[in-house]
Amino acid sequence: MFVNRYEAGLLLREKIKGKKLINPLVVGVPRGGIVVAAPLAELLEAPLKVIISKKIGLPRNEEVAMGAITPGGEAIVDWVLAKRAGLTDSQVEMAISKARTEWELKKEKYLPWWAEDFEDRDVILVDDGIATGYTIKVIVNYLKEQPLLQLWLAIPVLPEEKLEEFLPLVDQLVYLKAPSDFYAVGQFYQDFSQVEEDEVLRYLS
Repeated sequence: MFVNRYEAGLLLREKIKGKKLINPLVVGVPRGGIVVAAPLAELLEAPLKVIISKKIGLPRNEEVAMGAITPGGEAIVDWVLAKRAGLTDSQVEMAISKARTEWELKKEKYLPWWAEDFEDRDVILVDDGIATGYTIKVIVNYLKEQPLLQLWLAIPVLPEEKLEEFLPLVDQLVYLKAPSDFYAVGQFYQDFSQVEEDEVLRYLS
């Protein structure tokens, strides 16, 4: 069990120490992913930037993703799931609009640290854990379209069943735990309290 997100970042840092990366860029998913990413950026003497994808939830059950807003602002929708849930085109468009508005507000907040310059760089994408993996997969697919060199994914914990899904998607998957008895990311942290905005900005500044 990790003490907190920062300790998880320190442990991940040990796993990449000595690795040869070209012009590295560390990209964290706020808020928790920024705390985990900070020790890696420090080790690599690399910029720490922000990237965001916003889940588009089903209107009657927003925990279930029927799509996402990509870091590029594009809406990806699982129309089969939406129709199976009995949603009209208008309801889907409203859900997209809601998610995009939230994504735009978040992007504006982190605009000075928004990840954009990927060309000829090894990029390390960091979050504090993977549960379903839906939004992080959207980010991975977006980054794979950028002119970067290698894409690494650094995650303290993810379900064992997700290894098979994510290993082929990235050049390197760096992780600390992949348990079969996975229920939630927070179960692997002593302190998984919400990260406050001022803490995120402190690591980014």
